[in-house]
Amino acid sequence: MNLHPPDPYGVGRFDEQDWGVSVSAVSVKLVISDAHAGLRAAIRRVLQGSGWQRCRVHAKRNLLAVANHSQRQLISALISTIFAQPDGDAAKGHLGTVCAQLETVAPKVAERLEAMEDDLLAYTAFPPVHWP
Repeated sequence: MNLHPPDPYGVGRFDEQDWGVSVSAVSVKLVISDAHAGLRAAIRRVLQGSGWQRCRVHAKRNLLAVANHSQRQLISALISTIFAQPDGDAAKGHLGTVCAQLETVAPKVAERLEAMEDDLLAYTAFPPVHWP
């Protein structure tokens, strides 16, 4: 699948119909992207029935943007441990543990991470052989 967002002004603002989406004949089960509202709407419209997952890299950048600069390395490492879990239940449980650890030192990060849980862990609905 190729997603090419036109951005003639370089400002990153476009809506659903601006996204050119081409899909091959394969059945798309899960799309991983950033949380851009126009992109998500295009995915829902064009790839009906597929799941969506928030990109880990973009999510981590968004989370670190609200963290104290001196704590970013620690927070980044903690977030990475979520994705190293052996199964979906462990990943969900560990995300909760990480949020609890962050509540005292980085409450904004903890709150946002908790809100992202379903979007970040959508891949766990698939067999581990397909996990990134």
